[in-house]
Amino acid sequence: MRMRIRVPVCLLALFVVAVARVFASDPVLPADSPAPPGSRPAPALAKTLQVSNCRICHQNPGMRPAFVGDDGLRHDLYVDQQRFEWSTHYIMAGTYYCTDCHPTGYQVYPHRERKPMGCIDCHDDALLKEKFLAIRASFQQSVHYDAEQVQFQCSSCHPAHYMRKGQRMTLREKNAMCIDCHGERYNPGGLTLLEQHQWHPRAQLHLERTACIACHTQPGEWEDPVTFKHRVLPKEQASRVCDDCHSPNGKLADYLIDIGENPLQLSNEQLADKFYVSGATRSYWLDTLGLGLLAAVAIGMFGHGLLRAVITLLGRKQ
Repeated sequence: MRMRIRVPVCLLALFVVAVARVFASDPVLPADSPAPPGSRPAPALAKTLQVSNCRICHQNPGMRPAFVGDDGLRHDLYVDQQRFEWSTHYIMAGTYYCTDCHPTGYQVYPHRERKPMGCIDCHDDALLKEKFLAIRASFQQSVHYDAEQVQFQCSSCHPAHYMRKGQRMTLREKNAMCIDCHGERYNPGGLTLLEQHQWHPRAQLHLERTACIACHTQPGEWEDPVTFKHRVLPKEQASRVCDDCHSPNGKLADYLIDIGENPLQLSNEQLADKFYVSGATRSYWLDTLGLGLLAAVAIGMFGHGLLRAVITLLGRKQ
């Protein structure tokens, strides 16, 4: 009999303890009630969205503007479709879709596990790979290689979406690779480009008509015309002598690859047909004509003087 009474009493005691613990705990608030003071908000669950069309964001005019990341590089999330269709990757490589170069980590947003492809991931041909390695070796001698502010990559100067061959680029596009950084962001002195080049007697003309690398790089002996242009020199070693370019044996021919010509296969006459730079490009027929005119003037002056001397002597004898 006592055992039968003890069992319900024990169950009743457990029930009372459970109810007491419920009332002693924090009250349950409605979903729209403010959190009590001092309480910690529950961590929000990270939302991920499936990506079906990259253009919805990356070709939206209201896309976040370009920003400078922790690597010191300028990141532009907006992709200009027209410029992309002019790029080498679109025209020659047949790369038309985002996933061709962004195969993994971009299926959901945010792109946390993104793994963009590098240059050699695609350009794995033996000859191209050798060329890339030569460019890397030249770049490692550049002032950019040890730069503390920026972690340089190929895409720092050659954005994959707008990459074009040198002979297809305008002078403005070539210089933009330098000016985009050195115009404002990495300009410790705060001087304009014209003020920085005031030592040059024709600074404005050269800034408008000449590529930055024409003065800030130097070709090595028997070096590939593309390779040495990645070896940007300190400003103290940049060209400051006119003869570096304005002479028949100057370095100007090493930059002709940018207009689609092989400098080793062109004569001075052929160079003159493409463009003219005083002192650098010469034409045999033009030089011959100039020397002929100079000789004719000299002979005329000598003959005129000789004739006057003869007439004077004859006059005295009479």
